[in-house]
Amino acid sequence: MGNVLSKKKVKTTALVYKDEESRFFDVDYWGDYASLGYQNFVIRLGDCPHDGINPRGNGKIYSFSIHCKTSDGTVEPMPLPGTYTYYIDGDPTDMTMDGQCELDVYSNYKSETNYVGEGMKFNQATLTITKNADGTYTVVAKIQLQNDECVAVTYNGACSKYRDKTFKGYEGPNLDHDIEFTCDYATPYDLDGLCFEIMDGGYPYAEGASWYKRNRIMIFLNDDGHGMPRIGTFPVTENGANGTVARGYYKVMGAGVYGQVGTCYQYLDNPGVYATFGFVNSGSITISKDETTGHYTIATDFVTDKGKSIKATYSGPFLSNGKTAPKKQRVERVSPLAK
Repeated sequence: MGNVLSKKKVKTTALVYKDEESRFFDVDYWGDYASLGYQNFVIRLGDCPHDGINPRGNGKIYSFSIHCKTSDGTVEPMPLPGTYTYYIDGDPTDMTMDGQCELDVYSNYKSETNYVGEGMKFNQATLTITKNADGTYTVVAKIQLQNDECVAVTYNGACSKYRDKTFKGYEGPNLDHDIEFTCDYATPYDLDGLCFEIMDGGYPYAEGASWYKRNRIMIFLNDDGHGMPRIGTFPVTENGANGTVARGYYKVMGAGVYGQVGTCYQYLDNPGVYATFGFVNSGSITISKDETTGHYTIATDFVTDKGKSIKATYSGPFLSNGKTAPKKQRVERVSPLAK
């Protein structure tokens, strides 16, 4: 006789949601934030006074990072009406919200930098956006939090705050004057032989030294094949082809990572502020070598995209032992508590 398998009925329990009314419906438009062909919006609901992602009092902020193939086509793009479903892993698809969604609860608020904040992710969620005939919105979020608590957050009314956060280039300070300085340190080429850096301020690895408060120029000019600079005068071009200097610019790398690319001037006063950049757009660099001492002279005659002149000179030894590329910067989009 064959085995007979018994089947047990499994009782499922419907989720019971606690109703909450939202005092706001904020929309941050990020465009193709992930560089994957989908429009991204960060939606905020809740009852906490706030300025963008930052609290200005006690309460809750529910944040939803949603994706749709296109926006609604208005001058200030809004997300398409419909229901967005939650996913955690993988790339976004149409009408979804990603794993950056979370609830932030703020308490004991005393100032912009003195408060208690606790964040919690979702187990599952849907966000339904309906545009009404009068131009207002009805927004309903049904969320199961990681502690298994279920909430249904509802908002009816106009968009309370709209922010266009699409990438517009570097929004920190740009070099706003002509500059001329003498460098006393040159980094080796990076391991790929693509770039090196000259700067003032002395040897940055000396005891008590700092990388801050220095005039620095990252130069993207291919090495001679042996980790050393080539000799001659080299113009700045769009992409550094044929042994030229690659121009500098700021770009979105995808997934919210921004960073400088190519040849640029940088001055950073301290780690708590934006760097001042000068993105090199034209000009040239001249490199010569003293065959007796083996020392190099490197002189820049660069012009930034803002029309400011950068004339820097370095004379001294040049070592070839590798260097890491400049760091990229990730932008806070959803919550100051997110790490």
